[in-house]
Amino acid sequence: LMELTVEDVLGTPVVGLSARNLFITEGAVPVKEVSVVLPGSAPRPLSVVILVEDSPELDSFDKELSLAIENIMGVLGPGTRITIVFAREEATVEAEFGQFDRERIQKLIQRRGDPTWKLDRGVRTAVTELLPERGRKAIVFLGSGTVRDTAFGLYSLQEVTAYCRNNGVKFYPVYLGASQKNQEIEYIMRETGGKSYLYFDPEGLKTLYREIAAAKSSTYVVRYTSPSQSDFGLTYIPLEVQVLHYKRSGRDESGYFGPLDND
Repeated sequence: LMELTVEDVLGTPVVGLSARNLFITEGAVPVKEVSVVLPGSAPRPLSVVILVEDSPELDSFDKELSLAIENIMGVLGPGTRITIVFAREEATVEAEFGQFDRERIQKLIQRRGDPTWKLDRGVRTAVTELLPERGRKAIVFLGSGTVRDTAFGLYSLQEVTAYCRNNGVKFYPVYLGASQKNQEIEYIMRETGGKSYLYFDPEGLKTLYREIAAAKSSTYVVRYTSPSQSDFGLTYIPLEVQVLHYKRSGRDESGYFGPLDND
């Protein structure tokens, strides 16, 4: 099995592909019996990280922050796998998937915010939490709209955005106490295909679930028969994939080490 992500030059998912659109080779030798076992348009589970900006700018919004978390969990529904990460100088996972403790989260919110909080580490931690998950993946970021000069100290804005995109994670910022949207946050949102919200907008978060649930996936799961010998897992097998779609084509290369036996 191979997991394959297909997007156009703008990052828009390419949907509707079948085995006829794929030309797969290993070391320039065509593979056999190609089939798409999970197309990009197939219904998929939804996994979400709620990323909370733990900053002094949000110290006066304890009530709104608590309500926002509960509202988001409510609109996403019980079928969504949700975890909570707090963005501080070192981002921390405060609620694992399915282990939400309302009282504990409330105490964390009431604590004084960290003036050294880092957005880059927060987003990286959130994406890393989503890496094992299959299906649709999203970050809902609860923030003040203020991003300090030190927010991207370890990773650049472009690196953080690429980490989201390369792992199929969309970014949905929710601004608390801000009437204007932040340029850097909006860049991550736009480049990953998410959408931003003003918490105090009359529409609030009503459309959040609909937007996330309607997001198209660019990931396909493909099965094929390999022509290569694994050499008991010692040999690196180069992999080439070409996608042909409506007179357009794209090509990429990767590779893998085979299983420990040659069966």
